[in-house]
Amino acid sequence: MRDSRHHDLIMLGFFLLVASGSAIDLHADLSLGVSRLHTIKEVAVLLAALTGLVWMGIGFKRSRLRILKLNEQLETARALADRQSDEMKDAKRRMSGVIREQFQKWRLTGSEEEVGRLMLKGLSFREIAGVRAVSEKTIRQQASAIYRKSGLSGRHEFAAWFLEDLF
Repeated sequence: MRDSRHHDLIMLGFFLLVASGSAIDLHADLSLGVSRLHTIKEVAVLLAALTGLVWMGIGFKRSRLRILKLNEQLETARALADRQSDEMKDAKRRMSGVIREQFQKWRLTGSEEEVGRLMLKGLSFREIAGVRAVSEKTIRQQASAIYRKSGLSGRHEFAAWFLEDLF
């Protein structure tokens, strides 16, 4: 989402610039008595810019709500982890070490390791993008790199590689 946030801020600035410029121009045109057709065009540009601003505001609110929901889920998961037995915590710690070692053998980058861990936790690409504050496209590219480096065909085979013999 870092990429997406940067893009969103540029778009927000663009819509604000167009809306304010259009409003100033429309005000000047009305005082000069320009043609009705020109005024209609100016109003259309202003409405388009305002629509863009509203659209972006709705998108920002949805993103914020998604992030809040993910944070709530994270807190719930942390609370569950705190209630686990010491034996279970030790087993998870050992498994985490095995996963980390395997990621190193596959020569995953730090970002790919983080994406891999979140995939093993069951998060969707969209959720991972939200957690990592990058675009979903970036997550898909990193997942593809993980599959390529590991020699595995996809997400299910990736998860099975670590979980297959546990049950």
